[in-house]
This record gives sequence, structure tokens and C-alpha cells, in this order.
Amino acid sequence: MWPKWFTDQYGGKLPRTYCCFDTETTGFKKGVDVITEFGHVIVEDCKITSRYNVVVDWRNHKVVPDHWLRERLDYVRESMAKTGQHYTTSYERMADEGVEPDRAFDLYYEILQGLIDSGFYFVGHNIAFDEEMIAYNMAGFYKREFVLPDDRVFDTAAIEKGNQIYDQAKALPIVGETMKDYFKRLGRLGGAGVHSNLTRHCVEKYKLKEKYNLDMTDAHRAEFDARLTHYLFEEFRDMAANAPPPRPGMAHPPVRVARPPVAKERKVIEIEPFSGTSLYHPPARPATQPVRRRGQRNR
Repeated sequence: MWPKWFTDQYGGKLPRTYCCFDTETTGFKKGVDVITEFGHVIVEDCKITSRYNVVVDWRNHKVVPDHWLRERLDYVRESMAKTGQHYTTSYERMADEGVEPDRAFDLYYEILQGLIDSGFYFVGHNIAFDEEMIAYNMAGFYKREFVLPDDRVFDTAAIEKGNQIYDQAKALPIVGETMKDYFKRLGRLGGAGVHSNLTRHCVEKYKLKEKYNLDMTDAHRAEFDARLTHYLFEEFRDMAANAPPPRPGMAHPPVRVARPPVAKERKVIEIEPFSGTSLYHPPARPATQPVRRRGQRNR
């Protein structure tokens, strides 16, 4: 159970109206990798009322090299396959379903910024990653600033970790932390036996596939993962409603921060626009190794 001073930030009860969103990317390097897919669901009174997904077509882009794009898509697909996961974004899917980046980013900037301006709460699984990827892509390509409100963010991956270490003081908010600060810190915690993967852990633990008759071959499509996040968030709502009262001493936040919170200066991401040379790609290897002559020294 979170302390009252923290729950007061969102009105004391988990919101019933919110947006779940997700992104798929070419990797995890902010400022280097690009978003390949956006997806979201709008939830009103705990029910999905609309949902949307868009694949971003980076083929033949004037800045993103085609060979780099193919290599990164192959790398992510192979990396996920090693853990039994299926990466649905492919070069071919971009050709079949994708829209040009300018249209995709314009659309999602308007959607998300409109929801921010309307006072919506935002829920995501590792939401800090998605926010940073959107922010860096927006800044790098379009010189736009994107930032989610500090007091309207929930991270289901962090909450799931907190559920597993609930009896440790570090799982509680620290005085002065915003919601965004708390979930970012909680998401970095872990240890042996602490898991939060959406499809391999949460879906199985909470039996989401059976409850909602899900076709898990759609996993790792952005809109599908946004739906999974909604289902998981509603599981946490039920758990919170039936949770026992906190044990004595655990209802209070850690006391290592005694000073009052200080208003933080809003961070603005300032990076140069993407260029072909700034994007990561493996260095070319020589076709043949140089021949060393007998007695030749290493240089």
C-alpha cells in the first residue's frame, strides 16, 4: 500500500479513464534507434473505447540508411528469438502496412499531446523507455519537445516488481518523489526471482490469455501490448481493492529524505537532428585477413 501523500497525487484511487500506449523500436539506444510502431488504447470507466496502431515505414528515408534499418530489424528479431519471443516488425511489414515517418509522428504527437492537454493519465509497461524514445525521436527528427506529466504516469512493470518486494522499504515512495520519479526508480529495482516481462511473466501469472481469449501471436505489436497493459492495470486495481491494511511501520515512506520537495526544472532534450553518420551500424570487416610474413612484427 502506498502512503496517502503519494496517492493524493492521483486523487486517492487508480484512475478509471486513461491511455495505455506502447512503442516498438529498432533497439534500445535513445538518440540512435528509431520507433517502428506506435499503438495505444483509450480506456473510459475501465473499458477500452478506442484503439489504434500505426507502423512507421523507414524504407528509403533520406536520413535513415536502408542497410542500417535492415541490420537493426534483423538484430532485434534474432535477439528476441533467442528468448522465445517473436518480433513482428519487419522490413516487409513496413512495405505492406507502413506510413511515412512524417505522417506517423505528426499523428501521434497530436494524439498524445491532445490527451496530455485533456488531463488524461498514462499507463505503460516500462513507460519511461517509451517516453524517452518518443522524446528523442521527436527532438532528433522534428525539433519537437515531448514530455509526460510528472503526476499522471503509471508503470505496470514497476508495479509488478513492487508487488514482489512489497515488504521492503525501498519499494515505497520516498518523500518528495513524483509519480514519474517513483516508478522510474522502482522499475530499476530487481534481484533474483523478481520478474516483470509483460508477455513471458505477467500474462502467465495473471492468466490474461485465458481471461481475455488472446491470440499471443500478436504479442509485440504496439496496440496489442497496450491492450495487455490495460488488462494488467485492471488486475492491479482489483488487487488494490482487496489488499489487506499495511503492516505497522510499512505505511510510512522511508525517512532518508527529510527536506521538502524542490520544484524541478523541466528538462528539455537538445540533440542534433539524426544523420546517417550518427546512426549506429556495424563497421565493415575486410573481405580477407592481411597476410603476415614470417618474422613480421605486430604493429
